[in-house]
Amino acid sequence: MSLMKAQEPRPDISTALTVTQFCQMFDIEPELYAALKRTGQGPREVRIGHCILIPSEYAAQWLVKADPLQVFAQRYLCG
Repeated sequence: MSLMKAQEPRPDISTALTVTQFCQMFDIEPELYAALKRTGQGPREVRIGHCILIPSEYAAQWLVKADPLQVFAQRYLCG
């Protein structure tokens, strides 16, 4: 009997955003995006080679679970 984990379905990357596009769409600075990622509050990413993409479904999941007060605090109070 194998102890393999169930594979999560691969996200559709045909409508994925680059980090720059994500930041523009949600009106945040790249520095804030990096801070959110460092604190575990950023969206999930897919890496293809050196390219970082955020599938639209991951962006939508992030938008639903993002704490607006935390994003505001990091954006305006922490730099």
